[in-house]
This record gives sequence, structure tokens and C-alpha cells, in this order.
Amino acid sequence: MLGRVLAKKYRLDAEIGAGAMGRVYRAHQLDLTRNVAIKVLHPLMAADEGAQLRFAREAKVAARLVHPAVVAVLDYGIDEGLPFLVMELMEGDTLRQRMAGEPMPRVEALSIAAEVADALIAAHEIRLIHRDIKPENTFLQHTSSGARVRVMDFGLAFLATGEASLGRMTQEGFVGGTPAYMSPEQVHGRGVGPAADIYSLGCMLYELIAGHPPFRGSLAELLTAQAYAPPRPLRLLELPSPVPPELDRLVMSMLSKSAPLRPTPLAVWQALRDLVVDAPSRASSASYVSDRAARALPRPSNAPRAAGSVNEGVPAAAGEGGIARGSGHALADTRLQSEPGNGSETQLSGAIEAQPLRVLVLGELEDELELGLIAAGCQVERDDQGDDPGGEPGDRASSGPIDVVWAPGVDDAQLAKLAARAPVVTDLGLPRSPSPAQEPAPGPHEFPALLRRLRAGATDLVIDELTPDQLARKLLRAARRSKQAARRT
Repeated sequence: MLGRVLAKKYRLDAEIGAGAMGRVYRAHQLDLTRNVAIKVLHPLMAADEGAQLRFAREAKVAARLVHPAVVAVLDYGIDEGLPFLVMELMEGDTLRQRMAGEPMPRVEALSIAAEVADALIAAHEIRLIHRDIKPENTFLQHTSSGARVRVMDFGLAFLATGEASLGRMTQEGFVGGTPAYMSPEQVHGRGVGPAADIYSLGCMLYELIAGHPPFRGSLAELLTAQAYAPPRPLRLLELPSPVPPELDRLVMSMLSKSAPLRPTPLAVWQALRDLVVDAPSRASSASYVSDRAARALPRPSNAPRAAGSVNEGVPAAAGEGGIARGSGHALADTRLQSEPGNGSETQLSGAIEAQPLRVLVLGELEDELELGLIAAGCQVERDDQGDDPGGEPGDRASSGPIDVVWAPGVDDAQLAKLAARAPVVTDLGLPRSPSPAQEPAPGPHEFPALLRRLRAGATDLVIDELTPDQLARKLLRAARRSKQAARRT
């Protein structure tokens, strides 16, 4: 290919990269006398007419993405059956080359991740999903003012269509993604949306902080871990400097197995920028952790919000708390504020969330739910005493302190006994239909049962079926309220 002229105007001068998708060349644009980078699609993929059509359509979408942290797409064409994409040529190193297998300086790591999140905000606004965020696709461009973060390969982002033949990962670098940074939905071959990019960015941010991604091993081990295993919290790793609790919670939320429960790119960007701003004063501020720990991560749209919170993604007018991003947009502050009350609540919530939430679970617990609770930071204590009519609820659990109890299906008498030990989250205790599809929607007929359960001692109730992350939030909220009430008393 070297020396070949594509479309009569792009001369390929040197190969500068290669992968499963194709090869990248340094090229010279003859008519404008400038150097560019050209990615030529692999001949095997180029032979698929459908792939060519998708490549053309998605190259046009990628060309619409204009952002300081995104490598610009300049042109697209087909030369003798080979589709190619023309991009700006940059001098510098990939983030992989910069990392060298070691944790990066904390502020630098947070700043790089914030720039990538900013690029994702702009991309997702035009429904462009990258699907392969990783250090190899993050470029540190050398400029006169220093390194500049640029995200590469948006031009090939949409080749993974979600179809069974393309959406499932078969080898590293294939269109489905890269195993060490691949979201659970990509592993399962499900439809991939913006939340997949957040998961991949979470894996990359974890690696920037820890020096390694959250999961390591063979291809099969990586795919299994991405789909089911909870990552080890950053705060439990032996690192040169302690990881602030709010940074740990941010990364763990980005790595949620449930896509709807991951924060938005805007929320990630805001949280990272806050951490960068606060970093210089962290060592000298004794109240840093307690003052910042009460700031909750953004919740999914169907979850309850704390009082006084600001809607995510709502543009703010100038002078109304707007924050200027790198792209020049004014955006509302998306952080959820702490619940109203005195200052002790702020310190208390930080103390609760700094340690794993110890949850006593009565009855059967599905493996997927247990993994989800563990991934959300819960320490699960089992007590399968439901088949023992002579046993008391909680008898089979250890005698250690319990933060909260998850007790679906217990009767009112058992509920009262459990409530004497710890806050209890339970269901309404109503008979259910054999088929979930036949269950009526919650309505006024359930209000008497709700009042009865609350009078029996329930701290909170589950009416609808919840995901593990939603249940973990409910359990945490119940534990926090109980601690606050005890402190006030």
C-alpha cells in the first residue's frame, strides 16, 4: 500500500498502526499539501457490502462530531473497493504508552478521564456511541502548551451494530470491543447504548488510578468477570496514596453491571472536575472526607431523588450555576445535594458509605442479586431460616452488628422482631400471582398493607421488582435514616 494514491489525492507514505479493523497510514493530501492520517478498512470487512454501507453512513455521523477532545474526521472514500477514512494527523503518544503499567499521578488521571467524559457528552448528543474506549484509543497530542487529550476511532464506532453476528465478542480488537474494557451488555451481545461507553471509561479510570484494569486474566476469564463479577473497590487496593471515598464510589458506579444505574457522561465530567479542583487542598483539609462524602452520585431517572437535587442534563442560563465545559456549553450542576438537616448528617452519611454496608438477608437469595449487592458495596450475611418453622429470624446469622435487613416474605410478627435488631426493608407481604405478568400494578388496594407493614416496624418497603443496584440504594437509605434517627435521639 505504501506509495499508493487513494482517490487521486491521498498518498500513503508510512504505516503508523494496525489492528483487526484495518491499518492506519501517514499520508499526504496532494491538493491541499498537508499531512493526514488515513485508516483503510481490512479487505475482509471491505468485501461485505453491508459493512461498506454502514461504514459510509457512520463516517458521516462521526464527521459531525466536532469537539476539542475528539480526533476530527476530514474525509471518506472508496478506492478500488477499499473504504478509507481520513483524519487529522497528530504527534504524540497513546495513553497506553504514557501509562507504562503504573498508576498515573492522581490529578493527571482525573483530568484525562474528565476530557474523555466531555467528548462522550458531545458524541452521545448526536447518538454516536464509541463502544471501545480504552487507553489505546486515547491519544495525548503534543502541543506547544503541553499534552492535549484526543479520543480516537469515533469513525469506526458504529460498526458494532448489535446484530448477533457482530455484537458478540470473539477476539480482542474485534468490533464488539476490547475484553478488559467491555461492558456487560457487550459481553452478553445485547443492544449497546451510551452507558457502555461509561462502563469502558470506568475500566480505564480504574486502570489509571490502580495501574491495572479492574479485571485481568484470559479471554474467557475477562468476559465472565465483566458480565458477573464485582470489581474490587479502589479503596481496598494498596496504592501510593489513599483513594477518596467519593472517587471510589464514582468509579464503582461507572462499573455497575446494570446499564441504567451508571451515571451520565455529564455527571462523570462534573464529579471528576470537582475532584481535580479539590485535590490540592485534600492533604491539608481535615474535614475533606466528611464534607464531601455526603454528595451522592446521580441516580437513574426512575429512582427517587434527594430533596433539593438538580435535574441531570438541564441547561442552565448564565449566572444560574452553569459550568463551562471544554466545548463551551453552559450546563447545570448535576450533583445531588445531601438530605436537609444538620451538619452531623453529612458526617454520618460519609461514615456509613466509607465502610461496606452489612446486610442480613433472610430467605433465598438469587446469585445474580447477591453479586449485584456485593458489586454495589454491600457485605451480605445469609440466614436461610425460612424452612425451619421453629427458628427465629436472624438466628443463623452471626452476632456481629448488622446495618440493615432485607427480609422479603416475613410475616408481621417476624418483622417486629427483626426491627428490634436493625432497620428492615421488606415487601408488602401480599400473595402474588404465579406469573409476574399476571400481577396487578401497585394501587390503592395495597395502601392498607403498606401501613400495616410500616406499623410492624418496616423502615422501607419494596413494591415493584428492583434491580440489585436499586435495592442496594434502598438498603443504604434505610440504614442512613436509622442512624440519623438514633443520633438525634
